[in-house]
Amino acid sequence: MTATPIWHDLRTLTIEGQGWTDTLSPYDRLPARAAGKVPDPVWHLSQDSAGLCARFQTDAPALRARWTLRKEALAMVHMPATGVSGLDLYTRTGNTWRWLAIARPDHFPTSEAELIGGLPVAAREYLLYLPLYNGVLSVELGVPKGYTLEPAPPAPAAAIPPSSAAGSTARSLTSASPATARWKNPSPSCWPSSTRPSMSSTAYLIWSPSKL
Repeated sequence: MTATPIWHDLRTLTIEGQGWTDTLSPYDRLPARAAGKVPDPVWHLSQDSAGLCARFQTDAPALRARWTLRKEALAMVHMPATGVSGLDLYTRTGNTWRWLAIARPDHFPTSEAELIGGLPVAAREYLLYLPLYNGVLSVELGVPKGYTLEPAPPAPAAAIPPSSAAGSTARSLTSASPATARWKNPSPSCWPSSTRPSMSSTAYLIWSPSKL
């Protein structure tokens, strides 16, 4: 993408995996009222965007991402920046989601990266996963002028036990990219069926949303 892209705020798209809307920050996983009620480590983890994703549709041949992170530590000793602070993009092919691209952060607080380029012009549905061990203050997607980018239709809701509802601080121990970390119990919308990208891994639920 050589021309200046037209940027779209991710909040205008279909955000999934979030249990509450009354949050202090748009991509927090616990409601504002949880502050002071849950242990401080749980509250800090709830500000990471693990489990959150956005579905959207665009006919653009190229797509860029620009995102602002909460924490300066982009990676861990045992986990790359792509998993800790990166973005993971999938596209739907029929009834199957296929991995397409990953965006690796290279600056703090704001990084910008090309996700795709040179695709044939056609309407496609995409799924963008947010960072696992970092939080995001803002996320934008950029497409060339003249192309559309809009929310995808809502995914069917799934029945989930209260202790593993979206917005909880359950998470995978480690992963190379955001989408390949899977909850021990499926999350409501980011994992609606076996057609979603997944990798089995141990996860721990460290706080129950029912206590809020």
